[in-house]
Amino acid sequence: MPEQEAQELEGRLSRLRLPVATLAKRASCDQATISMYVKGQRRMSERIARDVMSALVAEELSVLTHLARLHPQAAIESARAVSVQPPRAA
Repeated sequence: MPEQEAQELEGRLSRLRLPVATLAKRASCDQATISMYVKGQRRMSERIARDVMSALVAEELSVLTHLARLHPQAAIESARAVSVQPPRAA
């Protein structure tokens, strides 16, 4: 499971094009911890993982808000599409 979480974190970082250094600063932890976690060389404590994910979600929301301001009609259509689609099976 931690390997899957590390891959998910790496994917989210690359989609946002958020440097690890920036994420580490916002999560108040060191850059090496995040880098080693993504590479599968280290596990993060629950506190650090929570802080990292909180910073990542805040950045994702910031990007989505920015995009919604640039393209309000596309944001409305996207929200409608998500609300109509049934949840995907895990």
